[in-house]
Amino acid sequence: MSVYVLLLLMTVLLAPITSLKIKDSDKIYIFCVYTILWIFMGARGNSVGTDTAMGKYIYLVESLLPWKQINLTYLGWSALCKIVGLLDDEYILFQMAVSGIIVYSFARFIYYYSENIVFSTYLFVCTYTYCTAFNTMRQMCAIAVVLQAAVEILNNRKRLALVIWAIACTIHFTAVVSLPIIWVLCKSQSVDLQRMLKKIVIIATLIVLLSEQIINLVLLIAPHYEIYIGSNLSARGRTIIVQFFYFFILIIGWNIYRHTDNSRFKGAVIISFISVCIGIIGANNALFIRMNAYYNVYLICSIPDIVKRIMRNKRSIAIANICIGLVLLVPYIIQLKGNYSNVIPYLFYN
Repeated sequence: MSVYVLLLLMTVLLAPITSLKIKDSDKIYIFCVYTILWIFMGARGNSVGTDTAMGKYIYLVESLLPWKQINLTYLGWSALCKIVGLLDDEYILFQMAVSGIIVYSFARFIYYYSENIVFSTYLFVCTYTYCTAFNTMRQMCAIAVVLQAAVEILNNRKRLALVIWAIACTIHFTAVVSLPIIWVLCKSQSVDLQRMLKKIVIIATLIVLLSEQIINLVLLIAPHYEIYIGSNLSARGRTIIVQFFYFFILIIGWNIYRHTDNSRFKGAVIISFISVCIGIIGANNALFIRMNAYYNVYLICSIPDIVKRIMRNKRSIAIANICIGLVLLVPYIIQLKGNYSNVIPYLFYN
């Protein structure tokens, strides 16, 4: 447990790097912090992470099979296994490669979408997103690729973004549910936030009313996700409490800056609103939580952006960040003590 607490503190202790009067100090901070996070994720032992051992088994099988026997269920992942397998059949190389894709994709996303890269990095760890990647590595890799599509949209390369999104779908089927993210980011420049909020409420209500039909449709397309139906990942109500906390922050930011012309901010906030709606509605359903993973990562950037827009000076921004960080530290510690995703004890690969 101490390893993950120290990694969280590290994101803050290295913050002075961003204040150095040197060129690209933000990039230096990101490189240092995310390289450390990458090393700990990539060099973990087989027992760290619920699905790590299974991931190793899948890699060894896929890398040894000829290309004509590529697995069509997860085409991109199977291809990645075979490509890395051409270099070395040791699983550690594959784990390091995928961990690098995940960690540095989040780093690039935060660099482009966040107004406070230090606080967003803190949230990346504190919201348990980093630790979750130890468990659902394949899905988190798909999420990371979708984040790269988001960056390309911001850089006005929408066709490339669609190609990248399609690649994410070949890594993990759940990436299909992230298509609305691509639409929102492409349309965020012209979207009216107030009208969009009303639409989100209507859509959320329809999801509640049609949840059973939606689940049946998902199972019709991907029957192997039946194992998630009825599973309770809400941790006796703790998840939904955190979602309401996020909702409170988003409402404040929405009301104050609903007429902003900043498409990056609008896009992240809209997606974050969708995330909390899904998080509240589907708090007791593992399938909804797995799907929501593509949306709730935007909270990592939208929360710092809202704080910066609400507060008028650096002192008040710092106080607000500290308060939010301390509040979210509680569920982080609870999850660590509960050993969510089986990340404790941390052991290096051998």
